[in-house]
Amino acid sequence: MSYMLTLQPCPPNHHTTLFRRARLTAFANGDPKIVGIPFVFLHFFSSAKRVELVNSIMLHHALEPTPGYANRMHARNTIRDLLEDGVYDDWYAVHDADVTISDFGKKQHGGSEALRERLFEVFIEGGMATLWKGFITRDNVDLCREYVGEQIAFFFDFMAFYTIWTVPAAAFGFVVFAYGAIRAVTADIQPAAAGEPQVSVGMARMAILFDNTATIIFALGMSIWATLFIEFWKRRQRYLAYVWDVSEYRRDEQVRPQWEPSRVTRNPYTRRIERSDPFPHRIIRRAGTGLVLVLCTCALLAIVAGLVGYKAWGKDDPKSGIAGWAVDWVGGGALEIAQVLIVQKIYFSIAGKINEVENFKYDSQFEDGLIFKTFLFNFVNNYAVFVWIGIIKAMLGRTYVFGKFPEKCNPIALGTTDDSSTSTNLSSSCIEEMTFQLAIIFVGLQFARMGQKVLIPALVQASRKAIKRFPIHIPFRHHTGASKTPSPTHEEMSSCASPPSTQLLTHVTVVGPVPVLHVDPTLASQYALDQELFSYDDWVLCEDFGMAVVQFGYIALFSCAFPLAPCFAILGNVVGMRVDSFKMLVEYRRPWAQRAQSIGLWTSALTTVSTISAPINALIIAFSSSTFSTFASTHFPTTNPLAASLAFVVIFEHLILLIKAGVAAMVPPTPGTVKRALRREAYLGRNREEEEEAMEDEEEEEWEVGDVKRHKGLERAWWKFCC
Repeated sequence: MSYMLTLQPCPPNHHTTLFRRARLTAFANGDPKIVGIPFVFLHFFSSAKRVELVNSIMLHHALEPTPGYANRMHARNTIRDLLEDGVYDDWYAVHDADVTISDFGKKQHGGSEALRERLFEVFIEGGMATLWKGFITRDNVDLCREYVGEQIAFFFDFMAFYTIWTVPAAAFGFVVFAYGAIRAVTADIQPAAAGEPQVSVGMARMAILFDNTATIIFALGMSIWATLFIEFWKRRQRYLAYVWDVSEYRRDEQVRPQWEPSRVTRNPYTRRIERSDPFPHRIIRRAGTGLVLVLCTCALLAIVAGLVGYKAWGKDDPKSGIAGWAVDWVGGGALEIAQVLIVQKIYFSIAGKINEVENFKYDSQFEDGLIFKTFLFNFVNNYAVFVWIGIIKAMLGRTYVFGKFPEKCNPIALGTTDDSSTSTNLSSSCIEEMTFQLAIIFVGLQFARMGQKVLIPALVQASRKAIKRFPIHIPFRHHTGASKTPSPTHEEMSSCASPPSTQLLTHVTVVGPVPVLHVDPTLASQYALDQELFSYDDWVLCEDFGMAVVQFGYIALFSCAFPLAPCFAILGNVVGMRVDSFKMLVEYRRPWAQRAQSIGLWTSALTTVSTISAPINALIIAFSSSTFSTFASTHFPTTNPLAASLAFVVIFEHLILLIKAGVAAMVPPTPGTVKRALRREAYLGRNREEEEEAMEDEEEEEWEVGDVKRHKGLERAWWKFCC
């Protein structure tokens, strides 16, 4: 419970300051006389911090301007420019252990010193109890941060925190589902009157299973749960940011090397000549990229409209029985899964290019722009169909898709609230359609994405095993790590007609203009093995975060139609964390470590989803729920149904928003332990400054006394010399 509420204590004696090489001995583990010179050189900075420093130096170090470039602003002299120009093939951080060895990940109790192997033992080989206990005690996320930095560590901690918080929602949903099952089994199903549309008794019981009195209570509870989760996650972020000392990261952020200024101006404050990107230029670029986003969103809505038309055609097609159900439900669900997965790849490639065009100055701005575009697409791509089914179609009643295929949505007549009898009068139940589609999409799409993550690594593993049977061909210009072997002779270099040799690093053949080495894979360097892996770029983490936010949206927005959604979310997250960790440690190159003080704009995306969950749940219940329709027709028979529905929407929405505002006000965003630690650190900082000022004053007084004594001594010496 202390983990969920972020009541954990801060580390004692946690005092930090900016690093100064001249004051190395004042830092913990920085005095060579105490810990030794080798320890200071190898362990003062963590592995991730060393990777981050190398990355920062390489990105921000510019060579001499390229000849022919008169304007230094456009000189292509950074590492990224050299990569684009083909001067270098690639650059990446190297893993600290070989995953292909036979005993990798099989050492017990953290026996390995390699962080990659220790993470593999915990995240993949370890049991469920060990994995989740490590997240609660912060051991796992600290280990992850030490290897890949704060940004990815925040992602894994968010997934663990979100999964643990989903447990009470899953328990609540299971209780609601059990209540619905009891109501469905004990309900007295009455046949519809003559001339009215008929439906099978099984379908009527299915409608009662997911549409009953508990549905409204569950929607209210899930809205409150979403608010509680977000507020306590904000506390968790503040806690981790303090413990990891990244609270002020964005204020100290460096300029992106990819940032291209458009002119040179004089800073009005410092009076220095600086490169800048004026506001009108930024507005023009934002307008252009915004227009592209609007066009992409319209194209996406057109695709969704085509999918809706297919479902309407399936209902209008004169099929019956299993064939009609398969065309409408199963076929539509399969098309939705394919649409989400395929269109997502196309849109992400476009979003990445227009995000580069916007020319952000800082990495945090670039990431926020990427997150905004990803969230906008995911929202439309995943939720548009459900908004159509649960709200728009239910409000319109009978409509014609493309002017040809009829679509109608009527609640099932459940009788009165005092009577358990139910009529089978059903033209088309929107909430039942939402239940089927949500089950197919939520479960099917979630595990389809997991399968996509697992299938590609499996194919890579199979190809790697196949490659092991043959020599690895590495370009001669790359270092192979076997410098002790003799260099190839001129005769060996010129023997192009001889067949390739499998001798280790002792025979070189020339195939075309590039000489090739034949290396035994068991003796290849780690960088050569990592070169065959995928690159862990910004999109990998962005897609993983996007999947988690989409899943949270399904739970917060539409779980009133499918109370078992939190249960499937827990199952998907448990499998997904294993898959994501395996992908990061085995199938991808080591990510460049990056600092972060939070999960960025994803917190705002979660807050947005939680806020709009109130009106969406209210609209779904008011216009699609058979329970509310029966209640309104029984207790307010003379009232206009539309007026009753709108009144319920206003009351229910404002009630949820009022409760959410109260919960947000009651939960402080910063934990009390962090507040006390910050006050203690500020107090010690003031004392340190006072002590330093006192020491400086004493030194000045000593210098003044010494000057007086030296002056008097000179006067005595002069008097003795003269007299």
